[in-house]
Amino acid sequence: MFELSSEHCTGCGACMNICPQNAIQMQANKEGFYYPVIGKDCVGCGLCQRVCPVCASSSESCAAVPACYAAQAKDENLRAESSSGGVFSLLAQYVFERGGYVCGVKMTAPDEASHVLLKDEKELKALRGSKYVQSKTGLVFREIKKLLDAGTAVLFSGTPCQVAGLKSFLQKSYDNLLTVDLVCHGAPSPLALKKYVEEHGCREIINFRDKSQSWKHQNISYGSNRFSYDEDDYMRAFLSDLSTRKSCSSCPFARLPREGDFTLGDFWGIGKYNKNLDDDKGTSLVLLNTPKAEKIFKTLPLKLKKSVPFKIAVKGNATLQKSYPAHINREVFFEVLQKYSLHQALSTGLDISKNVAVLNFWSTLNYGAILTAYALQEVIKRNGFRPYHVYYVKSWAREKYSESFSRRFAEKYLQLTSYVETVRDFKKLNDFFNTFIVGSDQVFNLEYMAKDMEKYLLGFVRPEKRKIALAASFGDIKPELMKINQKLMQICFDRFQALSVREKQGESVFKQWFGLKATAVFDPVFALDKKTWRKPAADSKKDFPKRFIAAYVLDDNPEFEALLQKQAQKYRAEIVRIGGSFEVEDWLKAFDKACFVVTDSFHGVCFSLIFEKNFICIGNKSRGLERFCSLFVALGLDKKLIALSDYAQAKTIAPDYRRIKSKISEQALKTESFLLKALQTSVEPTKSGETSAMRKLLKKEEIKNKLCYIFRRLCSKICFGQKRKYHKSMAKAFKAAGKNCRKLRKFLK
Repeated sequence: MFELSSEHCTGCGACMNICPQNAIQMQANKEGFYYPVIGKDCVGCGLCQRVCPVCASSSESCAAVPACYAAQAKDENLRAESSSGGVFSLLAQYVFERGGYVCGVKMTAPDEASHVLLKDEKELKALRGSKYVQSKTGLVFREIKKLLDAGTAVLFSGTPCQVAGLKSFLQKSYDNLLTVDLVCHGAPSPLALKKYVEEHGCREIINFRDKSQSWKHQNISYGSNRFSYDEDDYMRAFLSDLSTRKSCSSCPFARLPREGDFTLGDFWGIGKYNKNLDDDKGTSLVLLNTPKAEKIFKTLPLKLKKSVPFKIAVKGNATLQKSYPAHINREVFFEVLQKYSLHQALSTGLDISKNVAVLNFWSTLNYGAILTAYALQEVIKRNGFRPYHVYYVKSWAREKYSESFSRRFAEKYLQLTSYVETVRDFKKLNDFFNTFIVGSDQVFNLEYMAKDMEKYLLGFVRPEKRKIALAASFGDIKPELMKINQKLMQICFDRFQALSVREKQGESVFKQWFGLKATAVFDPVFALDKKTWRKPAADSKKDFPKRFIAAYVLDDNPEFEALLQKQAQKYRAEIVRIGGSFEVEDWLKAFDKACFVVTDSFHGVCFSLIFEKNFICIGNKSRGLERFCSLFVALGLDKKLIALSDYAQAKTIAPDYRRIKSKISEQALKTESFLLKALQTSVEPTKSGETSAMRKLLKKEEIKNKLCYIFRRLCSKICFGQKRKYHKSMAKAFKAAGKNCRKLRKFLK
């Protein structure tokens, strides 16, 4: 039995049309969108999977870069009734003249749109104009196939996913089929339209594109009522990407090559390219994707037919190359919509005052990093805010991320933003968030953030937004690197409203290097108790021995192996090495069920304490010891218990958990109190010219680093041995610092 996730299903209906048993029905979900529901009559033939357009691309015959035109119909009345230039109606007339049928979208009720087949040109008016709601395709694909097999010409018009669905359903090409895909912003929810109709008492068919006053500044109208898009709840929800289908935010059809023979849309911005091509009555964007389209286009009665570079079309119609991401509050919008009015849902959805963007290392294939992110998310949520993790994958992790435990856990448990990568993507986050948090973890470690310094120092965040560092860590401090990057970091840290660090050492770093006060708090993982952590652990399907030692080792060596064997004999238990193929839920379950833990990981120690285990802690100098020491001191444990070199003498840590739990609760409360206070901190208005002054300072720093880089390079050429190696490494550091200054200047523009 084939089932496509709601994240990817477009609702085209190809699966329902192909099913020989009629076992598939399209039914509305709680958001009002239609999804296939497979009934008990399914025989598992697999036809539904084979025709799913998401699983099988159908645009091979379309041009990689199509011919692009601006066009207007000769018939002014026809153009006035159309959304833009009236080209769809001309194509329909072309097919009608050849005894064919036209299939397009008709408003069958004020709150419902459906695909219908028409034979009579007199009925064509109902198909003109945009219908901003997802249409029902019903069994129209079957009807089209019968007509095509009988040799009848058919024109099909729909969204790219619907055209792809039809072509995939037909399973072969037809010379007598002409397809038109629309430049699609996304498919709005039928539930949102139903609420709108009820609340406004609409009895008439809605005109979603009333251009009687202007083509560029349109209205939505019904009866004698007319509203501009800026004041209409339905259009605001749609154009804000609050009410669109889940699959629309990652649409596989918003790209080249296109799905239809023709692509039609409004040629937004054509007047800027050539003012003679825009009379404010509507100009169509026309892409000719196949030789069939090129041949037919030459015959159409057009007043205007002007070839235009494709890049001009993309400027005004971004979805020709990529889909619009869903609004960050999309889920919130639909939660409210199901219970209350569209107006209330819109107001809540557009309210970003409670939105919090979190940036850390959750995607870097590290168990501790992603569990820290999850813990912080839950703490923010229980304080009445809406946390979202910035969906950014560091360059070195991208290749492995797609098949990693991090991705699977994140998709299941984390609330994520749309994927961000470019400067523009990061800046766009400011439109959806008032608060930005960086942390926890080693987010200020100069080696870890390296090429992403401007991101992890929140350089992309506007001055009027709240910026917080929570339980951030500098890791292993390297004074030479700190000195090189000091001014750049100072500029960024001065813009923060609240600073907290995970280690006591971090307080000294902020005071010594930047003259700023920071508060030492615990890692957020301690803010969730053992009972809470057992919830994701309960989802683990992994079987463990009845009695075992959990070994979570980041840097293995022979001495470690000897230590494990010794403990296994002592506890008469098997050794289970955690990691590798483990899912995050398995990792948590292992700590919960183990009789003893041996680890060199900081978060390995954290979860040993959370699950109240006896353990051995191996201090890892190369990864930094300060975080271990800070934690042990805060909990009243002897720092000498951290084994550093002589593993044979490593001592078992058997904390008094009655006392430890009290201290952990105290520190967790401190962390949460700091966070809540920071989230409520007001942001002082930026002084005029402050950003400009920052850019000038960064430019000076960039030039200085460039000169230092040149000097160190020269030194490395005249020196030998260790001195050459030292100068080379310094040159590399100055070069990187200069690049970071330049990148931060871009973010500040």
